[in-house]
Amino acid sequence: MKRFTIFSLTCFLSMGSVFAQQGVTQCGVPTGQPKFPLQAYQELPDPAAPSEKEWAAVTAPQVSWGTIDVRYAKHQLPALKKTTNTSLKGWRGERVNAQAVVWTGTELKDLNFSFTDFKDKKGNSLSGDALTAGFVRYVMTDELNKDGRGACGYRKSVMISCEDLAFGDKFLQKPPSTDVTIDTVFSTAEYARRVLWYTYQYLPYGLETTGYWTTMYLSNIEALTDLCQSSIYYSGANTVYYTGDYNASKENAPRVLKTSATKLRFNDSETHMWAAIRHAWLVVENIDRVPDMDQEEKERLKAEAKTIVAIYYIHMLRHYGALPIVDKVIAPDDADFPARATLDETVKFILRILQEAIDCPHFPWNISPSDLANWDGRITKAGAMGLKARLLLFVASPLFNNEEPYYPGEASDKKMTWYGDYQHERWGDAVKACEDFFRALDENQFYKLVEKEDVTPSEYRYAFRAAYFDRGTTETLIPVHRNIYKANNNPLPNQAIRWGAYNPTKEYFDMFQTADGDDFDWNNEEHRRNPFINRDPRLSETFILDGDIFQGRTAGVTDENPADKTNYPKGRDWGVGQVTVKSLLTGISCRKWGLDRAGEYNNHVIQWPHLRIAELYLSYAEALNEYHKAPNDLAYFYVNKVRERVGMKELKRGLNREQFRAAVLRERACEFGFEEVRYFDLIRWRMDEKFSTPLHGLHVYKNKNDQSIMLLHLVLMQVGLRKM
Repeated sequence: MKRFTIFSLTCFLSMGSVFAQQGVTQCGVPTGQPKFPLQAYQELPDPAAPSEKEWAAVTAPQVSWGTIDVRYAKHQLPALKKTTNTSLKGWRGERVNAQAVVWTGTELKDLNFSFTDFKDKKGNSLSGDALTAGFVRYVMTDELNKDGRGACGYRKSVMISCEDLAFGDKFLQKPPSTDVTIDTVFSTAEYARRVLWYTYQYLPYGLETTGYWTTMYLSNIEALTDLCQSSIYYSGANTVYYTGDYNASKENAPRVLKTSATKLRFNDSETHMWAAIRHAWLVVENIDRVPDMDQEEKERLKAEAKTIVAIYYIHMLRHYGALPIVDKVIAPDDADFPARATLDETVKFILRILQEAIDCPHFPWNISPSDLANWDGRITKAGAMGLKARLLLFVASPLFNNEEPYYPGEASDKKMTWYGDYQHERWGDAVKACEDFFRALDENQFYKLVEKEDVTPSEYRYAFRAAYFDRGTTETLIPVHRNIYKANNNPLPNQAIRWGAYNPTKEYFDMFQTADGDDFDWNNEEHRRNPFINRDPRLSETFILDGDIFQGRTAGVTDENPADKTNYPKGRDWGVGQVTVKSLLTGISCRKWGLDRAGEYNNHVIQWPHLRIAELYLSYAEALNEYHKAPNDLAYFYVNKVRERVGMKELKRGLNREQFRAAVLRERACEFGFEEVRYFDLIRWRMDEKFSTPLHGLHVYKNKNDQSIMLLHLVLMQVGLRKM
């Protein structure tokens, strides 16, 4: 290819206006301005005040060629050596550019430009028709005059895909697909809102959906606890944790179908959490620029964005401890990512942004019932206050709040995985956060446990089911909507149950008390005679039990006794249909999240309850017990609030600190099974014995003549996380 010089250019200026067609943004929205290349342009106002003394000296319009690498600020005189000529070089067929700068200290109403033919020193010519020209848009950016020389300076890539600006639900609809700049997005309220909607998209979620797999990949993180055993051979639980094969490389490995990688890692290609955090800060830093949005909404969106950042941070902190503190927008190509902070610094950062959100007067306590149809799923002040209580309870627990680290090493030495000491007042901080929440609840109302008016046993069950499953109830403080999924058009949770992802254990079965409030005891003849009746109603909602109502009929979930197949045949549902052999690995099958998706729950919308008010009741009770070193009346009151919702009798009095703690942790397991609460409870209380104790199954045989029950306890041999 032959390289040549394009001819010296001279700028010819005259007065008058030249008009062009109206342009559109890169998402297709009319701008009200001529399209590029601009020949007439109404400039945006400059946010910075000019130096009147400097500009007073400019008595006539000035023009000079500048560099295309700079967008010259309007409020400062251009730092230019005036020149009327410029030369450009390029390859044949290549488009090259030049920028002429015009400045004046007096009003200039109209500016026109034109081209003549261009000639070089050898007499070669180039027609002026080969050139196009237009006005350069003034760049509104926080990096304006960053270098102190009156220019915008180098601007890092800040492109956002319109596809990223929204997702699902009525308040999360997608705009046309293309790329837009931050300037474009924050020029309209509609697009600015969608930057925030993007941050909702990757909130922690525990149900399998199309295109999204849970933490354990077709399994729940509870599979690592004493509640559950996953029998899906390609799940992260089986291939990584049970085998003791978990390591950092597994976390960083890209996940493809049926690999051993888990999703506990937080790299952006998998969870997109850091991208979501960046988008949240984009909202905080840029929302004030939006011209067609009132200040009240701007402040509310900032509070939402900060709360969402806190959600991501708390979720990661529960996995990893201390984190890098990102409190502003960091460009994707910025290599200056903050170093990992200490645990104390991380907690203080999260508390600071949460408090800023809570203190916002325009941050609503709840979504009003009239707005739920369009706005269900948005973060509220109640959610922010509940998060604060969850965080402070977690970090007050022995994992972090201890005289000794759980595991010595560099991370512990640098105070990244513990505080470095024990301070009893950290429990007091958790108590105060709960007090603040319930004081605000008394003032603002709305949130309460889902309860049924008809206090029949079945109604107790339905109330509990609605509490975790239904969208738009008074129970859920932070709901997470992966999409508009209804029970029947998102079959994956049900399939995961059938394939053996959620096999409940005998240990979990035994946690549920009798209806009278007694601990279930296999040595008690009455309990043993029929272990499925007269139990905590939550048991029937968590397990598929023989004789219970299932798919509009009575369930028959009993095994065939190999020693007496005649009198003890298998039930009609054993290993059939929804209750497959894999889902019966432990002899008992999971019901929670499965339900009857083709019948009773056809077209019933699903939510993931990231935080329910029931957790706040139990957290408050726990914090009071630990802070006062014994349960007081208030601690009993809040535990009993949760028990009363399902018709359970009050917790027996006279418990000491350790006994009450065990009762609360059991209550949390029964209430929040498969909601990813138990795993973090065991971790924060350093209950490593629960990860190393052999677990059991329970095979149930029923006599076809007298319906009597015979049971066989099975030992689940697990290695790795659960060593024998």
